[in-house]
Amino acid sequence: MSDHMMDRRSFSLCAVSAATLPVLGSRRAAAAGPDLPQALVFIAEKDAKTLPMAEWDVVQLDAAEQAGSRVLIAEGQESVEKAPANASRYLARSYKFPSGAVRVLSWAKGQGPVIHQITFETEIYVLEGAVDVEIRGNTTRLNAGDAASMPSGVLRNMKPKGNTVVLQFFVANTLKDAEGMVVRGKDLDRSMVVQWQVDGKAMSVSTHEEAKKAPQNAARYFVKRYAFPGNSIRLATLKKGGVTNIGTTSRADVLIYVSKGRMRRTEGDYTFEVVAGDAVREELGKSGFWELLEDSEFIATDAPFNPNRAWANP
Repeated sequence: MSDHMMDRRSFSLCAVSAATLPVLGSRRAAAAGPDLPQALVFIAEKDAKTLPMAEWDVVQLDAAEQAGSRVLIAEGQESVEKAPANASRYLARSYKFPSGAVRVLSWAKGQGPVIHQITFETEIYVLEGAVDVEIRGNTTRLNAGDAASMPSGVLRNMKPKGNTVVLQFFVANTLKDAEGMVVRGKDLDRSMVVQWQVDGKAMSVSTHEEAKKAPQNAARYFVKRYAFPGNSIRLATLKKGGVTNIGTTSRADVLIYVSKGRMRRTEGDYTFEVVAGDAVREELGKSGFWELLEDSEFIATDAPFNPNRAWANP
């Protein structure tokens, strides 16, 4: 699921071509080194840190204060209860991994406006609803299925029509001075991948004609790739049934948020089941595969190691 896995130099669920897939034989995922505690590989929704939040605009009028408006933030139930009636109220659910973090912001319909001050998030993906955000100094509207890198300013929607859910990634980038960018989901094509094994040999095809010849129990999925300077987001839609071929994460850790369905992951010595709301880290250098237990969907991005930055809980 690494960004680099799209060009076939390595392999994962987000791969889109069978040109250079490694043939690894039977499905036994080998660990590349000592296994980490499972909490550093998989975080269930129930174990993620969830906090009620509130944010609101304050206009500075006092001559001794900086002119203009700013956003105030309240964290925790007691502080949120003291926030103004017109404040934006939402839940922030965080998943912290060694190489980065994932956070989901959820505003319920009828709970006021959407306001969120951008801090250290490097990529955002709109799961539900719509928000305005600044990209390279320009305000743009992101709808469900849209993504952006290097956002700034304040996420806003003062009159949301329904629920709003925004996925945030706090990850490093392979470019030193990467610029912000918006990618519209409606503008992207889906790449198809079908995988199975024959007598222990890994098979993978990526065209509709080739897919017609695949067995009924083959693993089938589709990938949209949101390419940004220095990284990307991948949206994978997976069909129930089948088991993917074994792949090794070879360029960087990959952080994954499961938005729909149920799957089973085997990586190194671990086998664990994931459902919607869970987050997974595909660890650099580890081999693994997925069993597709239900129609599922996840959003993934690379988490390149950055020795100059420690990723605290967002």
